[in-house]
Amino acid sequence: MSKLITSRRPTPLHRWIALGLALGIGVLVALILPFASAQLPACAPFVPIFCTAVVLTEAMTSLLMWVRYRMGKSPIDAALSAAYAFSSLTCAVQLLIFPGVFSPTGLLGASRQSAV
Repeated sequence: MSKLITSRRPTPLHRWIALGLALGIGVLVALILPFASAQLPACAPFVPIFCTAVVLTEAMTSLLMWVRYRMGKSPIDAALSAAYAFSSLTCAVQLLIFPGVFSPTGLLGASRQSAV
């Protein structure tokens, strides 16, 4: 029996859980859709918090894909690990140049339009 969860076949229970989650998300979107045109107030820390979450999750995913590559020696896992690492670093740079996070105009010689 393989130790990797990705090589196991899903059971009917797993399929029902996935279907239930997909339907739940669909219902949630349908309930929120009528309010899509309503403009919410600006939230200044939203982008820094979101970018930080993306940097952390992409870096963790990159690390997990690298460990999986080291276990199985699949070049696809190494490529995915590199892609997630690149995405994490790119978002970290965007966080640095975003105006108002570390300086009023952003770091690295950024202007007001650099992070857009």
